[in-house]
Amino acid sequence: MQRSRGVYAGFPCHTNRLVDRSKIVTGNPTNVPNPPPIPPDRFRSADLLPLGSRIGPRLLLEPLSPEQLQDYLYFALETAGNRQLMTDELILTLSAHAANNLRVLNQMAAELLATAAQENLPRLDEALFFKLFSPPMTKSQHRRRK
Repeated sequence: MQRSRGVYAGFPCHTNRLVDRSKIVTGNPTNVPNPPPIPPDRFRSADLLPLGSRIGPRLLLEPLSPEQLQDYLYFALETAGNRQLMTDELILTLSAHAANNLRVLNQMAAELLATAAQENLPRLDEALFFKLFSPPMTKSQHRRRK
């Protein structure tokens, strides 16, 4: 039997036996057909229904509490090997301003880390947080401040 030059052409063959394709599980270990997933409400509108039907499996996540976000930051810092990189006050501030969303927390922390690296800061603190994430002052606020 001649091997095809298709998908497996670049992989070495370690056996001469033929594979029984009926025993290969492809994505559904029980081999029971799944019902179509129910799209979130925003994909049920007439305009977005075609898009919602193309989105595969979904994992709906619940918002995390600020305490869970703090635990995550402590874990991430310890795993990275530098627990002292962020002050406790900064961790509290980040978890309070992350909108209970782990992605937002990670993006804010990444921006803080990048800025601290550019400015060669030894530790990330609340002052850096407010420098980066405070809205710019308007002209009237500048006048009132003086």
